[in-house]
Amino acid sequence: MESSGTQILIVLIFSGFMLVGAEAFLPSGIFGVIGGLALLIAVIIGYNIYSPMVATYIAIGVLFGTGLVMYLWVKLFPKTKLGKQFLFSCCPDFF
Repeated sequence: MESSGTQILIVLIFSGFMLVGAEAFLPSGIFGVIGGLALLIAVIIGYNIYSPMVATYIAIGVLFGTGLVMYLWVKLFPKTKLGKQFLFSCCPDFF
């Protein structure tokens, strides 16, 4: 059971980060919510199949990774062509 649980955990973490990252390019809110739920479920599964110490490391890793993805989105997205078009299309005189 632990092997298949580990595979599910890895798939949920990977897909969660991919969906949260896709939110930057497809801003609708749905991908971010689904990605966040996938990451939350991965942490819950981690607490169910591993010891509390290992599961806490997984939770810290997910929190750190989510913070890193959000930081990169705030720093890099406005510099991309899509980001400039998206951010400056509503009020170009403001910036």
